[in-house]
Amino acid sequence: MPWYFPWSDSIKKRACRYLLQHYLGRFLETKLGLDQLSVDLYKGTGCVKNVSLDVDALNDLSEEQGFPIEFLDESIAEVSVSVPWLALLSESCFVEIKGLCLVIHPRQQIKNAFIEYRRPWLYMPSIDQKVAYHVSGARQVSQKSLVC
Repeated sequence: MPWYFPWSDSIKKRACRYLLQHYLGRFLETKLGLDQLSVDLYKGTGCVKNVSLDVDALNDLSEEQGFPIEFLDESIAEVSVSVPWLALLSESCFVEIKGLCLVIHPRQQIKNAFIEYRRPWLYMPSIDQKVAYHVSGARQVSQKSLVC
């Protein structure tokens, strides 16, 4: 049987769904349905429609990477991919995202937690201590003369 044996659309969609779920499944809110996929392996094109993203997984990734944002809601209307099989080394692959909707807000952070934790090892005097001990010439500068 030659390698170009025409596969049924169902087999192509199931294979693509398996790969998408395997590599990107943790970011998807629900498992992809075959009706969401359209695939043409020979032309190198594929499309996924109406994708809901998992907010918790994206927030975990955001926290791991240290991003100062928190995701509240996400969805994608359509993701299209184009792969030039015949010219993979000379032409670019394309990914097009349509209808991306992200609802985000700044992540609440505990202020000075990192500084206070490191303070025993890297002692940094406060501004009051610096002013009190600052010597200009032979005289001590009072705290009242500091203007911020």
